[in-house]
Amino acid sequence: MSDFMDLCLRRQTCREFADRPVEHDKPVQCVEAARNAPSGCNAQPWSFVVVESPDTVKQVGECVQ
Repeated sequence: MSDFMDLCLRRQTCREFADRPVEHDKPVQCVEAARNAPSGCNAQPWSFVVVESPDTVKQVGECVQ
């Protein structure tokens, strides 16, 4: 638990993003961690979509803003 609190205290908000793509295993690990997170009554009321195509990322970004 102390490792998690240390992480929370050291976190930073990213205001700029690099033009290079994220390595494939990083979002996979994030989704896996979120998928395994506990939920009330084990309802798991979420779904995840990972988009890697730059054109699709742009289209999704336009839809959600």
